[in-house]
Parts: sequence; structure tokens; C-alpha cells
Amino acid sequence: MQEVPRTVELSSGQVMPTIGLGTDKLIDESKHPQVFYEAITEGGYRLLDCAKIYANEALVGQAISRVVSEGEVAREDLFVITKLWMDDFADPEAALRTSLAKLQVAYVDCYMIHWPAAFFQDDPANRVPMHALWPKLESLVDQGLCKSIGVSNFSLQMLADLLCYCRVKPVLNEVELNPTNTQAELVRFMLAQRIVPVGYIPVCRPGDPRTEQVWSDENLGRICAAKGKSRAQVMLNWAVARRTVPIPRSGSLLHQKENIDIYDFTLSQEEMDQIDTLDRGFRICDKRAHTKDYNFFC
Repeated sequence: MQEVPRTVELSSGQVMPTIGLGTDKLIDESKHPQVFYEAITEGGYRLLDCAKIYANEALVGQAISRVVSEGEVAREDLFVITKLWMDDFADPEAALRTSLAKLQVAYVDCYMIHWPAAFFQDDPANRVPMHALWPKLESLVDQGLCKSIGVSNFSLQMLADLLCYCRVKPVLNEVELNPTNTQAELVRFMLAQRIVPVGYIPVCRPGDPRTEQVWSDENLGRICAAKGKSRAQVMLNWAVARRTVPIPRSGSLLHQKENIDIYDFTLSQEEMDQIDTLDRGFRICDKRAHTKDYNFFC
């Protein structure tokens, strides 16, 4: 197989790195601005995956401001994602402007809808159907507040519906993707529509007993030994090779460097297929617990 690509071109014409840094739960004001700074300057990360609900946009913003002001990295060389939470569906522009202020940037590279509906909102103003919400995001592109727009946790059916009426096409759909949850049908559909799949929890959350099979699988172990790479590195290489963009989260510079060091080896088709056999359709982040009677969430 060919070497895994370091970047991918989006349908908007933007170029995005094929691996990024997840920032969820990194909320310590005393240390995480430095963690984000070092991830950029020493780890080499250029794709930062943020969200309002992560409650740390200001910490990421400190790192962005510092690397840009020090001349370490130009703003245009960073790809910054943030997300619209359900309680802001009534006014996405105000929500984005708040995020921009915290991130200390004039624009984000992609603004995403974090979850596809606002059922848990008591305020009727936030219960906005997607066909009414999406044009509000399109206007944010028109205003230059974001370079592109995307979605997160959208199923194939939700994407198909959105594509029927959107003026500005979603460039990304961020969903859970890993060897135990490959979502092959959804990934095929997105790639056919030039919507790049972004994968959270890409290395199956090490230490979680529910994903022990990945960490003890003999075939994966043999692949790692043959490549001289860790299981996390092989899973991340597999993710990029299948044309998805993984966003592993780590607050450790050592692990960040390990996670991004995946471009110097390739997996054969047989090895890719062996990793595919780990798929159980198992979701680590299963929000369907909130809507157990409906297969709504992706």
C-alpha cells in the first residue's frame, strides 16, 4: 500500500492534517495551556479539535496566541475546529463569536454542530430543526467567521437529508471511529460525498475493560512487532490509511509524540483486513442511552 498521507484536501479547498489533537477533558488552567503549547511547538500538531462543551477553549487560545506571537507557527498553518453546543442553537453566531474570543482567533477553520438535535433543552428557542439551523451556519461562512462548517455524530441518514438542502456542504463529520467501531458503511458514504470522517476515541481508550480485546489481540500484536510500533500507532496508521482523520487525546507530550509518529510505515491490505476483524459495532461513547428506544445517534 502507499504511504499514509499527511494532509487531506477538503471539499472547501482547505488542506487539513490527517491527525489532530483532541482537547476534551484537558481543563487544568495551571498546566494545560503549556500542554497545548508544547503539543504545537514540540509535538508538531497543527490540527486542534475543540468545543464549547469541553470548557477549555480559553486554555487552547492561550497556546494559540503564544505560538503565533512568538513566531513559532503562523495562524494560517493551524487548523482549528470548535463546535456549537445544543444550548446555542437559537443563536449560533453569538456562540461562535464567544468561542473566537476565547480561542483568540479571528476565525476558526471549521465550525461544527456537536450533536444533531437539541432534545435535552428546556428552552423552546433552542429546539431548532436542522433545516432551520444549517442556514445560520452557512451565514457564518459568508461572514468569514469560519472557513467551513461541519457536523458531528451524524448518521448516514442525517447526512443524506442535510445534503438534500444545504447550500454550503459539510466538510467533516466527527464520529467515534476505532477498530471496535469501524462504521464502514458510514465512512464509505462520507468519502463518496467528499465529507471527511474525523474519528474520536481512535485508540479505543486504553485501560477501558470494555476494549480489552484490542489490547490483547494476537494479530494486532504481531503487526506491531513486525512494524516496531505500539498498538496505538498501528491503530492510528490504520485510521489514516482508511482515509479518516483520528484525533487522539493526550495530556502527555511523550504520548502526543508517539501518536503523531505514524507516517514512516505502511500496513498491507492483509494487515488492514486483520484489524477490521476487530469490529463489533461497539460504541465507547454511547449517547443512545438517552434515547434507548431510537437508533438516533451515530
